[in-house]
Amino acid sequence: MEYVLVTGYTGYIGSHICKQLKQQGYGVVGVDRRPPGIGTNYAKYVDRFYVWNYSDSNLEKVIKQHSIKTVIHTAATSLVGPSVKDPQTYYNNNVVDMSKFLTICKNTGVKRIVYSSSAATYGDGHEIFVEDIVNNPISPYGRTKMIGEWMIEDYCRAYDMSAVALRYFNVCGADLDAEFGQRGKPSHIISVGVTRAIRGESITINGNDFDTTDGTCERDYVHVIDVARANVAAVSADIDAFAAVNIGSGVGYSNLQIVQSINEYTEYDLPYDFGDARPGDPARLVCDNTRAKQLLNWQPEYSDLKTVIETAAAWHKNNTV
Repeated sequence: MEYVLVTGYTGYIGSHICKQLKQQGYGVVGVDRRPPGIGTNYAKYVDRFYVWNYSDSNLEKVIKQHSIKTVIHTAATSLVGPSVKDPQTYYNNNVVDMSKFLTICKNTGVKRIVYSSSAATYGDGHEIFVEDIVNNPISPYGRTKMIGEWMIEDYCRAYDMSAVALRYFNVCGADLDAEFGQRGKPSHIISVGVTRAIRGESITINGNDFDTTDGTCERDYVHVIDVARANVAAVSADIDAFAAVNIGSGVGYSNLQIVQSINEYTEYDLPYDFGDARPGDPARLVCDNTRAKQLLNWQPEYSDLKTVIETAAAWHKNNTV
């Protein structure tokens, strides 16, 4: 059996990746600073797990013990806003520890790295994102993910490794069996809207005079299962050294569409009104996912709004405080 190491395996994305890997017949070794927790499903889809930081030197013997040649690296500090207030934490975890982790990979003969990157590496000024845009990240989070890509690419070219950096757009939804989903504070309008609907609250849509079909801004949302599928596809993708690949639906869903879909596809009612647009908010941000289709033989299968909303609601129904 081929074993794959997943860092951050108890996270929102990492947990879905582990489930996909097991379903595809891989052995899974997980490492995370957070223990799986009693009554959770995190340990269900890993063969061995370790409560360590992903840069812990003990990881070397684990990689050697299981003859691991592929690592999927999802562990990171990952929100734009907090990175502006506390850049030190982001640079320590996403850059300093990343350097240590890459050295561990080099020393143990890892051949393939699948890296959770972000559309935040691009910066502003684009409506359609393609991978050959000149990157100009505007937040500490985006910069640390870009530095991570540069570091990985340099290691690959110097040390006979290969890597795929997956630039996620807005990851959403939850596991079809409601075993995993987004914990903690909601980070985008889908999770915010669903949790508010469950609580009987309302939502304010920021802006309704954008140059879009219904006047509200459009964003690219990709189901977390499709993100997990992309990670598994990247394990065996034919990549010589390094490739950065967009992982998004390629479709723009508007804020009004999302709110109306919550009202249509769930048992809840989400009242809404319109407020002022946030300063600097672009009308439309959507990815071009052609490269993912070509290099990974991947395309989204679960990222339609109905599936996204229904799975998010099923998860949050039992996991919203």
